Amino acid sequence: MGELSVDRTLAAAESLTGLHDWGGGGFREGLERLYASIMAEAGIDPDRYPGIEGNLAFVLGNRLRIIEDRKRFPGIAEEKIEKPVFVMGLPRSGTTLLQALLTADPGARGTLHWELLNPSPPPETASYHSDGRITLAEAQVAGISKELLKIHPFDARLPEECGRLFDMEVMNQGTFGTYQVPSYLHWLLAQDFRDAYPWHKKCLQHFQHRHRGTHWVCKSNKHMFTMERLFETYPDLRLVWIHRDPGTTLASLASFIYRARGNLKPDTDPQMLGREWASLQELALQRAMLFRERLPDQRQICDVHYDDVMRDPLGAVERIYAHFAMPFDETTRAAIGGWLKANPQDKHGRHSYGAERFGLDARVLRERFAPYIERYGVNAAF
Repeated sequence: MGELSVDRTLAAAESLTGLHDWGGGGFREGLERLYASIMAEAGIDPDRYPGIEGNLAFVLGNRLRIIEDRKRFPGIAEEKIEKPVFVMGLPRSGTTLLQALLTADPGARGTLHWELLNPSPPPETASYHSDGRITLAEAQVAGISKELLKIHPFDARLPEECGRLFDMEVMNQGTFGTYQVPSYLHWLLAQDFRDAYPWHKKCLQHFQHRHRGTHWVCKSNKHMFTMERLFETYPDLRLVWIHRDPGTTLASLASFIYRARGNLKPDTDPQMLGREWASLQELALQRAMLFRERLPDQRQICDVHYDDVMRDPLGAVERIYAHFAMPFDETTRAAIGGWLKANPQDKHGRHSYGAERFGLDARVLRERFAPYIERYGVNAAF
């Protein structure tokens, strides 16, 4: 295979599902730009192209199935997404842990890994904990390297980034973590996501149609780039912004991306990668902070600090509930406490990394990110 083909990928998704209604073709531009960027810039052996096309065909097959499900279950379109909780912050700042803690509430509804992997048909309450798709996700997780699990605790039953829903629109900044595709990234950063967020909402409607909760708990660091659209789509949302020292988080992030990208491009330059991702997260913070200055009701955002969550996770969650006037009873407390016992820190081993390998200096980063650090009183981890 000499090149990546958009038409071949879409045909494969249609063959995989037996479906043909794409619900519009706006996503195609993102796929075209991604493929062009991979071929021109990613430095990936063309022998890997069939696997790339196969992965995208699977993801886009999920798009076809979700659109079909909205025809089979007309009530999906009537679902109300009310006062969802979103967790946000720099990558590697504890967002994954905080989302998991908040989702441990028996009433909460999260985007679990097994659902994101195989979303169709909408899950049902009666079989939610025994759905056959859980086994499929467990098999997929079993293939993840132990080193990667040290960095991010993948598990079929754990919540994952709702930002993965944007993959079905081919509009996810996380794609830059897999591929060195600057042209695609520059195009993506110029988009306002006006069409992508309605798709995100359609997916939440899909997931809750036959299995409800008292509220949603979602998480994605990517929302920092597009907070205008996030608040436009969910005007009554409750946002939890977790803060951590960029001098620590960016080195950890670079290590994570290096391992993920190295699977397709073993000769990835770690120092270039580190510089690129530091700039990308600087832009994310700038956009998020500027939007926040214009937010009419600052009570919609609850600030928490990584150090506080690690020191007293249960207490941090209780303070979040109090901020949003959400009921926090003994059942909720016990469920979150049980999750903490079952998922101790470094369950899969400790993630070791060094900033120097990625061309990063913690003190320089703290100077560069000083407006953020000073604005939110972020503690430096010397």
